[in-house]
Amino acid sequence: MARRKVRDEQEAHELLAGAETAGADLATWARTHGIDGRSLNAWSLNLDRRRHHGSADALRVVELIPKEPAAPPSMLTIRCGPFVVDVSPGVDEHLLARVLSTVSTC
Repeated sequence: MARRKVRDEQEAHELLAGAETAGADLATWARTHGIDGRSLNAWSLNLDRRRHHGSADALRVVELIPKEPAAPPSMLTIRCGPFVVDVSPGVDEHLLARVLSTVSTC
């Protein structure tokens, strides 16, 4: 079940106060209330840091999501009798021609 992220600092304060009033640990409380525990924990850590450093600047937590790895380039497979030649994109054309010429004489 997907849990929703904490929207902003005001909501973070409200949610953290709710968890503290309930006396539950953040992960359990967040799970019970449909909140992403990692999001709530990140707010908790950042708000604590701000309190300790005395900064009044508004906070905004931004979730960083790594990009999906690029799909490997597609290969071309050439079958000739018992021979199979896999060709990668960008292959040297002269080398490929020599390989295919050799395979065709077998």
